[in-house]
Amino acid sequence: RFARELAALDLAQAQAALLAHDAKGYAAALQRVDAALASQFDGHAPAVQQAREALRQLASQLPANAPVQLGAALGELRNLRAVHALSPAPGGSAPSGGARP
Repeated sequence: RFARELAALDLAQAQAALLAHDAKGYAAALQRVDAALASQFDGHAPAVQQAREALRQLASQLPANAPVQLGAALGELRNLRAVHALSPAPGGSAPSGGARP
């Protein structure tokens, strides 16, 4: 039971690394799970073989290591606000400083 819990924790770490765009952490967590399956479980059991094959497929589909630019959405919103402030208001009047619905 303890070996299953450790493997589950490593899978959770792989998922967290995937969500954080951490390709190295993702690959390392998957390798730990595979090593645990190889050393703690019967390698001839069909369920273990299927699980190890699934891990190999997940590792082969390793996401590209594209860095995430934090704050990009906020920067885009600021750019849109600046462009909106510079554009003439419909009806020919200057834009007011207040928010409109």
